[in-house]
Amino acid sequence: MKYRYHKSRGIALLTALLVVSIASIIAVSLIKRQWVDIRKTQNIQRVEQSWLYAKAVEAWALGRLYDDINKNTVDSEKDSWGYPIDPTDIEGGQISAAIVDCQSRFNVNNLVATGEDGKRYQDQFLRLLKVLELPERLLDSLLDWIDVDSNIHYPGGAEDSNYMSKPRSYRAANQAVVDLSELRLVEGFTEDVYQKLKPYITALPGVVYINVNTASEAVLRSLGDDISQQDAQYIIDARSEEPFESVQSFIQHQALAGRTIVAAGLSVKSQYYEVDSNVMIDDYRMSYSSIIHRESKESMKVVQRVKRGFFYEQ
Repeated sequence: MKYRYHKSRGIALLTALLVVSIASIIAVSLIKRQWVDIRKTQNIQRVEQSWLYAKAVEAWALGRLYDDINKNTVDSEKDSWGYPIDPTDIEGGQISAAIVDCQSRFNVNNLVATGEDGKRYQDQFLRLLKVLELPERLLDSLLDWIDVDSNIHYPGGAEDSNYMSKPRSYRAANQAVVDLSELRLVEGFTEDVYQKLKPYITALPGVVYINVNTASEAVLRSLGDDISQQDAQYIIDARSEEPFESVQSFIQHQALAGRTIVAAGLSVKSQYYEVDSNVMIDDYRMSYSSIIHRESKESMKVVQRVKRGFFYEQ
């Protein structure tokens, strides 16, 4: 009897330990799940809050651009939109923002133009590649990516046959570039090439002119043959004092003396602007980018919004 009593007591003890173990596992699992749910909720709240701040930045940018078009006949970095929002404290973090003239960059979709215009834009892109010390064959592969046919541009072109043979196969877009990130898919556009070229190019619908009052040094050098870094800097210094009032006054600038610069494709006004905002809430940083099309005083709207990143700052 005593043996049975001790045996029963041992089984009861094991059962109790098992129950406690199971309860502990369930409790830990519930706590972990609750913690994960709390973090998810916090992340969603941060994203929504940051998006509202980004929308507020858009409203600020629209106001700046509206005021500018009512005050100025030309567009330059001296205008009110050219001054960024420095890091500013907000509830739980910081926000910063800047407006960038998209027409200070070369529009890759200009390459779809035909005839003399197409040849001029291709030559300009080749000069830009040369300035940045990038291979000329990138023009061929980019042309094949955006043209509507399946004919390969030699020697550096690539069409479906090239992309379908890759480990992860895909087809050439054969249409205009919608977002610059597409270029990572184009033959020859490695990450290093993409990052080096990105500050000097944009992807806008149709053919868009370059604003000589905001174009960067590299883009200015791409406008004609043998424009040196010194020449481009001379132009930048001059326009910082007094923006060019016309394309003709730009072409006649002494830094371009003796060089053939075609007025077609150039402008002193801009219609497309990129609004970049960075929002830091707690340890999370969100980056957003919007494209504003300012066609006139009466027509100004956001045509593209992109979430560029969501990062955890350690």
